[in-house]
Amino acid sequence: MAPLQGSNQYRPQRLLEPPRRRFTSDQLKNIPRHLISLRKRENCAIVPEKLKGTAGNMKLALIACLLALCAAAVYGQCTQYTYRSVRCVNDCRADGSGSYQCMISGGAFDYCSPSNGVSYKNVRCESPCTKKVNLFGQWYECKTVNGDTQYCGFCYSRPAP
Repeated sequence: MAPLQGSNQYRPQRLLEPPRRRFTSDQLKNIPRHLISLRKRENCAIVPEKLKGTAGNMKLALIACLLALCAAAVYGQCTQYTYRSVRCVNDCRADGSGSYQCMISGGAFDYCSPSNGVSYKNVRCESPCTKKVNLFGQWYECKTVNGDTQYCGFCYSRPAP
């Protein structure tokens, strides 16, 4: 006896997958950008405290945690370093003047690249990020597609060499 047309008798069941929920762009727009970061260094248990606990904000916090955890599983975590090869203690963020900075130990801020292959001003590098040294110290820079030379930082999946 053949299965009825349209029957799901032979269709495999997905028992272990949670139901998928699609979010509209308006719903995702309400999640603060710093909670969706791929390089999240916070434990999801403390994220709801930032949103001051309303029910709607708690739902957004939980969604943001799931997004961060899924992204970390797919892309892996990385450790960000400034243009002077100093480890960042938080994410590399735009500072409002067109540059990107992160906090380093001691509470100071330093220039960083938001991702590998771009400068501290988020301009794509045409050349590799190269180490430079002089009497005053060391730094990394690259030649950008704009033709100028700018500082650049790194994101390593393990501590920098």
